[in-house]
Formats: sequence, C-alpha cells, structure tokens
Amino acid sequence: MTSTDNPWSLYWQAGHGDSCVATASAADQAYVARIWRVWAKLLPKSARVLDLATGNGAVPRALLIDQPDLRITGVDLADIAPAALLQKHPELAPVALQGGVDVCQLPFPDASFEGVTSQFGIEYADLGTALPEALRVLAPGGQLRCLMHHADSAVVSPAKPIVEEIDALQSDRGPLSVLNAVLAGRAGSDELEAAGRTYLDSSAVKTRHISGQIFQGIGQIMQRLPQQPGEAGSLASTMQSRLDAEKQRLQQLQSAALDERSASAAADALTRAGARDVSVKVIKLPGDDNALLGWQLDALR
Repeated sequence: MTSTDNPWSLYWQAGHGDSCVATASAADQAYVARIWRVWAKLLPKSARVLDLATGNGAVPRALLIDQPDLRITGVDLADIAPAALLQKHPELAPVALQGGVDVCQLPFPDASFEGVTSQFGIEYADLGTALPEALRVLAPGGQLRCLMHHADSAVVSPAKPIVEEIDALQSDRGPLSVLNAVLAGRAGSDELEAAGRTYLDSSAVKTRHISGQIFQGIGQIMQRLPQQPGEAGSLASTMQSRLDAEKQRLQQLQSAALDERSASAAADALTRAGARDVSVKVIKLPGDDNALLGWQLDALR
C-alpha cells in the first residue's frame, strides 16, 4: 500500500491529534502522555529519537514536554501534512516529520537514534520485519518502546460493529446504494426515503459519527441535486470515498491487534534480532473502568 491510497491519510489530514486511545477523556490522554514522558527521562540529553507511524505527532508532543532538547524525527506511511499540523501544534516545529515512509524499509543508516518509539502504529506492518528494522537504526545502548493494539482492548472491540454498520449502509438496498441510483436517474426520492426508513427500523448498529453523518450528507446532496447535479454527485463521491477509507482503517485496526501469542512473538523477534532486556506487558488505563489500553513492548539495543 502506498501513502496515497492509505486510509490513514484521510484520518490524519482531518486533524486528529491522537488515535486509538480507549476514551477521549483528557485524563486518559494525559496518562498515555505520561508513559512517554517517563520514558524520555531514560534518554541522554539531546538524544536523537525516531517515532514510527507518528501520525499527527502525539508521541513527539509528549516527549518534548519535559525534554525539549530531544532531536525527534517522525515518519509515517500515510500522507501526513506537517504544515497544517504546525498551525495547531507549533510545539512540533523542531520535529522532522516525513510521510510516505515504510517502517519496514527505513531511510536511515544503522545506529542513527538513541531512542525509537511507536504508539499504535508499528503493528500495522509485518512485525517480523519492522521490529528488527527499528533495532537496526537504534544505537548501542538505545531504548525502544512500542505501544501496540491489544485484540481485546476497548479500542479494537468496537471496530467490528462499526464495520457492520458501514456494510449495512452500503448494502444492495441500503441508503447509499439507493442514493447512487437516484443520482444515476434509476430511482426516485421516494425510494431513497423508503430505504432510509427501512435502515433506521433495522437492527443494524447506528452511530452518530457514521450513520448520523451519512444521513446528514444525503440530505445535503438531495438539496443540491435539482439545481446543482454536478456538485451533488461530487459530494456523494467524496462521502463514499471517506466511508470506504473509514471501513478500511477499522479493518486494518482489527488485523493489526495482537493477542497474547502474537505479542510474545513480537518480543521474540526483537530478541532474535539482538535486542536486550526485552519485555512485553499489558497496560490499562486508570480509573473505575480500568480499560485495556494495549501492549507495551520495551527493549535495549
């Protein structure tokens, strides 16, 4: 997959600051940031750090809070947009952000960094290749830490019903299929209204950020159709592309998540590649729910 057809490109370009934390609460986001702030204190002054699958720079932002002298490079396969990102997060100005970089083929010499990080990113690649590659660019004595998806986490578990929700919207007689027929002149607005009612009365999962936005979009498209058919068609195409990308993103999320066996295999891959003090453990968010966050993988070069 190239950076241009990566569904994460749309996700990051939409301005999301973080990804894949079980809740959006400030307390939980701060807890995850503390994981990185504590780790940063293990690094020497002015250490060079590589953040893999950096997205919109959540890890670099956390690292720089207490260690502003770190020299950080963030890479991602997706088309991240550094210029737009800096408008919202000027603290990332000293970070070298690069899109279109495959973590399995890093464009850096051996031993280039004193630290390598990844937050819910490296596991989207083949870990048998990506982890030894991360170790290759780590200097002797360097620190590696990866937070990775857990198959049973509060992030991964909801993905399956949302994919099913998207499938229902796109089914043969679902609202989006009938909308396309209306735009092509093969169906009328009454058929679209009937498809919408049938969908809303069905047992399909319906969320505000998927079904709610799709129905809002359909309403806007139908308003434009009589006088601006070209614009209506363009809006429908954009909406469909974004929905397809969201489905692909969630499917990738499910595929990337690690169970206990695959997490142990990731640690073994690092050990075989020559890493020292390799450990992998489950981490949970604090609070009454004690939500499962993911796996934490640590190692030394």
